Amino acid sequence: MPAANTQATTTKAAPGAGLRNVCTGITATIAASAAPAAVVALVVLRDGATGVGAVLWADYVALTAVAGAVSKINLSGLRIRGSANTQMTLEFALAGGANTLEVVSMQGAIETV
Repeated sequence: MPAANTQATTTKAAPGAGLRNVCTGITATIAASAAPAAVVALVVLRDGATGVGAVLWADYVALTAVAGAVSKINLSGLRIRGSANTQMTLEFALAGGANTLEVVSMQGAIETV
């Protein structure tokens, strides 16, 4: 888990020739360690590297300006396919700001192209 006011990101490595990553679940959480500024944060699943891969899925989470506030996305039963032999990245687009904590996790599989 990254430190406060740090962008959270996780990546599944490119699986090899003739294979692709498949995202089957997404969890993204933003929380307030103390009273933050209210923030709306973008969460992005990318077909490729952080900040540059094509966007496969995206959604927003909103955090209120209250100490201890938490906002979360928790999805399962997905089948979002990436490109052949390409890493897959789940990330917040930016750090949430002072007094915020972000964490992301991605569940998945590898399949033959």
